[in-house]
Amino acid sequence: MPSFDDLLATALKNRPELGEIATTQGIYTELIKIAGSASKPRVDFAADWGKRRMGLKSISSTGTSWDFGVFATVPIFDGWRTKDRSPRRGAIWPVPTSTR
Repeated sequence: MPSFDDLLATALKNRPELGEIATTQGIYTELIKIAGSASKPRVDFAADWGKRRMGLKSISSTGTSWDFGVFATVPIFDGWRTKDRSPRRGAIWPVPTSTR
């Protein structure tokens, strides 16, 4: 006859809702991080490459075209959206302060 610990371990393995809860908690933890980063500066990179064929009566141009850019965004005023989200962050998913 299996011991209680073996039975408990088997029962916990066969509980898919516990895995779903853990996954949901991980998703909400990441959403809280994303909401907290809304007031921080951001740097984006964009690039494009391709062929160009342009023909006009007076001139024509064909060849490779490319461009790239680095964009820096610094939020100065967001209408208090970030401040409004801050008190609700704990309400979205309470993050425990200590683990067992």
